[in-house]
Parts: sequence; C-alpha cells; structure tokens
Amino acid sequence: MHIHNEAINAVHQEFEIRLADATDEELSEFLALVRWLVRLYESGYELGHPLFLVVDNSILQDFKQGHKRGRAIRALAYIALCRFIALWSDRKTCLALSPMAVYEAGGRKPADSVAEAWERFEEAGQLLAETELPVTGVRFTDPKMLYESLLDIHDDADYLAVFAAQIEEMDWRHDLRMGNLLRIPHSLAMEYIPGDMPLKYFNPFYVTDVFSSRIELRIAKQSAEIGNVKPVTAGSFSVAMDKLIKLEKKGALKGLGDLDLLQICDIRRQYHQKQDYIFLGQTYDRGLADVMNQHHVYSCSASAKGGEPDTDEQIRKMVQLMFSKPFQEIDRTREQIQPRSKEFLGCIFDVCANLSRRRQG
Repeated sequence: MHIHNEAINAVHQEFEIRLADATDEELSEFLALVRWLVRLYESGYELGHPLFLVVDNSILQDFKQGHKRGRAIRALAYIALCRFIALWSDRKTCLALSPMAVYEAGGRKPADSVAEAWERFEEAGQLLAETELPVTGVRFTDPKMLYESLLDIHDDADYLAVFAAQIEEMDWRHDLRMGNLLRIPHSLAMEYIPGDMPLKYFNPFYVTDVFSSRIELRIAKQSAEIGNVKPVTAGSFSVAMDKLIKLEKKGALKGLGDLDLLQICDIRRQYHQKQDYIFLGQTYDRGLADVMNQHHVYSCSASAKGGEPDTDEQIRKMVQLMFSKPFQEIDRTREQIQPRSKEFLGCIFDVCANLSRRRQG
C-alpha cells in the first residue's frame, strides 16, 4: 500500500473518533484552523531548513483546558497539523518553547528555584505530548539559563508596564505644522523612546517598534485637532504593532508573549542571517499573525562603489543580481509541499464531511 494511503487511513481513523460528537459549526472551525496552520507551515517549509515551531502560551492553554469545547477543537487542530508534519512532510521539525511561554504558562511569575523553572518547562512540554513531535527549548540551553531568563522577563515586564502606563497618561498633542510641511508623528514618537532601556530579555529593536507605534498613533489622533491637519502615519503596520500589547486594569502588560514570538520568529531577520534552521511562530491570533506576516519578507541587494580595486567585480555582481531570480529556489521548495498539503487537507475535509453526513443521516 502507498505510504500516503496508510497516512490517510490513519488520519481518518483517529479524527473520526476524536470529532465524533462535534457539531457542524465545530467541524467547520476545525477545518478552517487546520487549513490556517498548514498554510503557515508551508511558509516556513519554503525556506528549506529544519523547522522549530515556536508555540505560544495560548496553544499550551488549548491543551491544558481541553475540557472546554472551544479549546478542545483548537487543540485537535494543532494535533492534526502535527500528524501532517509526521506523515506528509519530509522537513525535520520539532516544537519549541521559549522562556516567555514557560513564564506565561506558570502564571506570569518567575520561578523560586532552578528546579522549579525546569519543572515548569517539563510540565509545559508534557501538555504537547499528544502532538507526538519532539519538544525542545529555545533561548535557553539548561535549567539555570531558563531560571535566569524567567527572572529577566519578570523585570522587563515590570519596566514595560510602567512605560506603557506613562504613555497612556501623557498628553500627546503636538502642532505638526512646519510652514507648508507636516511633521511625521513616527519621528516625534521616536524621541520619546529611551535609548538606554534596561531590558534584560527583550530585544530593544522590537520593543521600540511596538512602543513607537503606540506613541505615533496617539500623537496622530490627538494632534489632528490642532490646525485641522491630517497626520501621516505608518497606517496598518502601526495599528497592528500597537494591538500587540494591552495595559490591563491591574497594571500588568498583556501581550509580551506576542512580542517574544515576533522577536524570535522574525522571518525577515532570519533570512538575512542565513541560518541553517528556521524558527516559525505558532499562533491562532490573527493580529499577531498579521504583524508576523508583515515581517515575512525576503530581500537581497548589491551595490557598486567607484574607485575601489574590485569595482568591476562589484558591478558584475550587481548586474547579475538584477537579471537573476534570487527567490526562485524558495518558490520551488514551496511547490514541493503544496501537493502534500492539498492531499492532507482533502483528507481532513473528507473526515469532517463524513461525520456531518452521518449526523444528518
């Protein structure tokens, strides 16, 4: 029997049992979530390297709170993705947990000891046991490093919560008029970002991106009333970045897990670093996915500088790049997985359709 026929039969048997009591609405949601996850996987597969799927805390909570119907359907969708990876993909893939995921899963508190930190990681990994994929850590290599990272995250969270509260309390009205020109809110926003933020865990580059967008939008909104101007902003990008974080009533800052996933899984940065592996963020959050999608871009460049000893060689490489197809290999790699994705998604659709027909019959 062809290996894919065996895989199809295995998926049918497993998920027709697991989804036996699902309503049509739940089956529809399950199918949409699986499709979403598979398309996301394709976007990492196309880069041609082993994949670390960095799981956010919301997915961990789906498994932990599987007694709730909505959570159970989301967890099953993620299990389905992992079956696709195990049975259809030829790319080495494992799940990965960051210190931030462990921190959030542990109630957004640092651990009291190295042993407790490691116990939290093992408990979080155990939640993913049903995926049957290996689980590893990212941004730490041993229990002590994890413990220290949890302390660093807690310190950063306190600092950023205070900073976010200050932003909410400030008056952001500015006169944006400069004669016949307008001042750009983003440029003004950057003036309010401390250049020496005492961050221990989070990358200042991504923190700056998020908080400058937050300030930019407030400057634009409050300053539009002065002189009846229409401020120029970064638009959808700033809105998406601003929505990553939310200051809760108790003063805590929600969304740092999203910021962590972005800083680890920024595809644009990873592509330029030419890594031999890829960190791919795993989330159902459409807002976070939108931000990560805007960072999922590839670019390359070449230039020539006159008067240099190798100017002619620089020009040759620049011309070669102009007439080449630098991303053709990425396209070819993605095309390798697409027929397998189509077959798997067709299998999942058949499972859902069969269950729906049985209920109606």
